[in-house]
Amino acid sequence: MYLTWPKAYHIYLSPHLDDAILSCGGLIYQQARCGETVAVITIFAASPPPDHLLSSYAQSLYERWQTSALPGLDFSDPAAFRRGEDRRALAELDPAIKVIHCDLPDCIYRTDGATGEALYTSDEALFGAVHPADPVFSGLRDVPPLPKDATLYVPLAVGNHVDHQIVRSAAEGWGFPQPQMRYYEDYPYVTYPGALKAALGDLARWHVTAYSLSEEALTAKTHAVAKYASQISTFWAGEEAMIAALREHAQINNGEKLWRRPPH
Repeated sequence: MYLTWPKAYHIYLSPHLDDAILSCGGLIYQQARCGETVAVITIFAASPPPDHLLSSYAQSLYERWQTSALPGLDFSDPAAFRRGEDRRALAELDPAIKVIHCDLPDCIYRTDGATGEALYTSDEALFGAVHPADPVFSGLRDVPPLPKDATLYVPLAVGNHVDHQIVRSAAEGWGFPQPQMRYYEDYPYVTYPGALKAALGDLARWHVTAYSLSEEALTAKTHAVAKYASQISTFWAGEEAMIAALREHAQINNGEKLWRRPPH
């Protein structure tokens, strides 16, 4: 994979096909509706090869996603199905948002190059250490300089999902100036007790800003998240529960928060 930067003032790195909107959907809406250019780059968006042998764990996720997805739609390629959900979700916020899907596979598809065995086959593995045989870092090693007028939004990796860890680690390894980087709180993992503190480490090294959301922005965010129908059952009992949870979180946090490291 060769990652290039779109012409955008705000560039969000989303590990999966929903993370940016779940975490920053209200802010993205407000930025776009103010006429500021916004791009969302989903890193792990590729479909596995047609002959890829799914682990039983990945198959169980497929079954849950299909049950949660809107009926009557083609689910023969779940990753492609999710890319469609992502395009519809971002268009719900603003049709002008630039949508970029990278060609790296989700961790549930990645295998050990030597043995062919799946690297992540349980919830414990998904939220544990990055597997030493994970080949994905090579595809994220080299990127061009970030445009001087762009801000890059990166997940804090709250909750410790391996793909979130990888995106944060890769972005930090690119060596961009700290003033151009912001970190967002990975929702819904940020609601788990102690998860945010674990991701931040030394709080003295961080500054936080809460961005209040208008009612219009919050409503747009809930409508956008609803487009990820296949993923609703992963976190909530249904769409109404999702809307209530997002509204409660926004109220508690005075909107959506972004973190930055102070200059050295």
